[in-house]
Amino acid sequence: MSKVVICLLLISILIPTSFLSAQEFHIPENAELVQNTSRSGIWGNKPKVSLELTRVIGDLESSDENLMFYLPQDIAVDSDNNRYILDAGNYRILKFDKDWNFLRILGQEGQGPGELLKPRSIDIDGNGNIYVFDPGNLRMQIYSPEGRSINTISIKTGSGRSRLLTTGEFILGGGLPKGVAIALKTDKPLEGDQSIFEVYTDRSEPVREYGIFRDFGNLMKNINGSGFYYSIDNNDNTFVTFECQNRIEKYDQNGELKLRIERKLNYEEFIPAPEMKKINSGGRSAAFLYSSSDKKEKNLISTGIDVDSEGRLWVLTLKRQFIEDEKAFVGSTMSMDSKGGAKTTSESLIGNTELRETDIFELEIFNKDGNLLGRIPLKQFADHIRIFGSKLYLIDKLRGMQIYEYTITEN
Repeated sequence: MSKVVICLLLISILIPTSFLSAQEFHIPENAELVQNTSRSGIWGNKPKVSLELTRVIGDLESSDENLMFYLPQDIAVDSDNNRYILDAGNYRILKFDKDWNFLRILGQEGQGPGELLKPRSIDIDGNGNIYVFDPGNLRMQIYSPEGRSINTISIKTGSGRSRLLTTGEFILGGGLPKGVAIALKTDKPLEGDQSIFEVYTDRSEPVREYGIFRDFGNLMKNINGSGFYYSIDNNDNTFVTFECQNRIEKYDQNGELKLRIERKLNYEEFIPAPEMKKINSGGRSAAFLYSSSDKKEKNLISTGIDVDSEGRLWVLTLKRQFIEDEKAFVGSTMSMDSKGGAKTTSESLIGNTELRETDIFELEIFNKDGNLLGRIPLKQFADHIRIFGSKLYLIDKLRGMQIYEYTITEN
C-alpha cells in the first residue's frame, strides 16, 4: 500500500487542499497526518479479521413488545454482559441478560425524574449505573442497575451523544458550533475556534473543551458540514469521524490532537451552502430555506466509529451515495401556541423504510497509527456502531429498527 505520513509543522502549505476553508485548518506540530492513498489496505485480499453474524435483535412484526423497537439509538453492555438497548422512539431502555433474555424496562416518556423525551445515547459506569443523555430534557439521566432514577445533571445546551470517561466525567459531542442559528446572513464565519467536545462532571457547565470545528465561512455550510460521530477507548482517547468530511481524528486524554486520517473515497467530499429567503405569511415573518442553484445534496461519508480491544479503529463508511429509492429520514413537526412558542413536537419517518438490504455500507479498519488495514462490506443499512469485547453491534434505526450482533474473529 502506498502511504504518506507527514509530521506537520504549523505551515499552511502542508495542509491538503481538501481541508482548506475560510479558516485555515492547521495541524499542531506534534500531530500526524496519515493519507491512505489505496483502498485495498495493508491486508489486501487476505483480511486478518472477519465478522460472524450471531443474531438480529428486534422485529417490527414480533408479538413481543419488548422486541418492537422504534428509532433505536444506542446499545451498551455492563460488566456482567447484560445488554441495554436505548429504544429512543418508545422513550425507554430495555435490559436483557447475556443470553438476551428480557429483564426489565427503564424509563418512560415525560419530564419527571427518570423520564425521557429525546434520548440519544447510553453508557454504563464501573458501578453499573446507567447514564442516558436526553437532549429533549437538557439533562443527563442516571439510573441504578435496578432501574431507579438516582440523579439528573442539567445541561444548558446539548445535542449529539455522550460518553463516559474513566475519571467519572462525561463528554458531550455531536452538536453544532455555538452561535450557529438560522439567519439571513449566510456568509457568516464562526466566531473564533469552536470546540467540538465538552467535558462535564456533575454540573451544568463544562469543565473543559477540546477539538475544533472546521469553519467553511458560510452559515449553512457550517450547519451541513459539522455533523460527526465519536468513540472513547479504555485510555480516554477520543476518536472522531465526520459525517461529510474526509476527516478521522484521534485526541489524547488531555484533548490534544494526535492523529488525523484521510482515506481514498469513491466520491468527492461535497457540502452545499443552501441560500435563505425571507417570506411573509399571515402577518408573520419566517425564514425559508432553499437549495443552491445546482440542487446537489451533501455527500455523506461516515455514520459511526468505534475502537476495539486491540486498538483498531472501525469506521462505518459509505461506499457510494444513496439513490432516491434508498433514502429515509426522520421528519419533525411542531405546533405553535398563540404567542408563537413551541407547543408540541412529533416525529415521523419519511422515505422508503421498507428496504432491509443494501450494498452502500462498509467497515473501514485502521490500525493505531492510522494506516488502513482493510474493508469489510456490509449487506444492511447501519446508522451506528458499538464494540464491546469481541462483539460488534450495528444499529439500523430507520428501516428494520433492528440491532445486528456480530462476533469479531481473528483469522
